[in-house]
Amino acid sequence: SKDERRPHQKEAEEFKAQGNALYRKRKFDEAIGMYDRAIDKEPNDLTYYNNKCAVWVEMGDEHYPKVLKTCQDLIDRRYEINSENSGGASFEKVAKVYNRMATVYERMKQYDQAIEMYGKSLTEDNSRQTRNALREVERKKEKWEKEKYLDPQKAEEHREKGNELFKAKDFAGCKAEYDEAIRRNPRDARLYSNRAAALTKLL
Repeated sequence: SKDERRPHQKEAEEFKAQGNALYRKRKFDEAIGMYDRAIDKEPNDLTYYNNKCAVWVEMGDEHYPKVLKTCQDLIDRRYEINSENSGGASFEKVAKVYNRMATVYERMKQYDQAIEMYGKSLTEDNSRQTRNALREVERKKEKWEKEKYLDPQKAEEHREKGNELFKAKDFAGCKAEYDEAIRRNPRDARLYSNRAAALTKLL
């Protein structure tokens, strides 16, 4: 098939290829320089901006706000970009921009926003890779929320309250306190035997 790209687009692709090679060698500033040259040649293609964002992500969290702002700006301008250069903001390319935002939110442990971005990405391009990334971030969110909930100090308070209720013969209330203590500190073996004692009273 004949190469339909115009000369300036071929040049932009050349700069992108050089940028990608530098990125792989972790020569981040030089990679950004190449992506900027690609953007100068063809400003209406999301790929070059998105690749630049990938470099910023690797450069560290102080660049995250800039990545999110750049990505949002690209999404806001998608129709304008596509009318200037057909396919420059294709569904697939827009999906990749949403995925970049999702990655940043995920690294910031803002899992709800990451999940939302992956969802938006999937409405653009229902790719298996994105579906897997979404499932992965959902798992991370669940694990993180469980870990955030762990608190041996609070577990001890619930255990003591459970002990008082046990003495008062409120076994249902007592079991609820031990349940909460276990959620807060699942490694404390005493809690399970305390709960077992409450359970036998409830039978």
